[in-house]
Amino acid sequence: MSEAVKSIDKEFMLARGNHKSVLKSKETVRELINKDVIHGHALPLTLECIKYLNNILIALIGIVKQETIDKHGNAVTKVQMTHDQSFPGPSSLSVNSQLIVEEHPPCMFGF
Repeated sequence: MSEAVKSIDKEFMLARGNHKSVLKSKETVRELINKDVIHGHALPLTLECIKYLNNILIALIGIVKQETIDKHGNAVTKVQMTHDQSFPGPSSLSVNSQLIVEEHPPCMFGF
């Protein structure tokens, strides 16, 4: 993808903003991002900073409720932040669709 197309996608994502679920859960999102930062999993950037970065892809965030099981085997609802890597910009390309899978090490989920 050309730098010009990436720039158009970047401007679209910045103008659009995150998914609506984030607006309904601002404090939860703040807590989850802070937790990711503390654990070294995230480096938040200001919108102003992002404008100066060229050749980048942006994934919108959202909030979902998910059923899980606690240590006692009880079903509990958990709130989770998502990074929507499949949401396309005007180019019709998402972050996921631009990955070169062969260049990434294999990943195993579970046991």
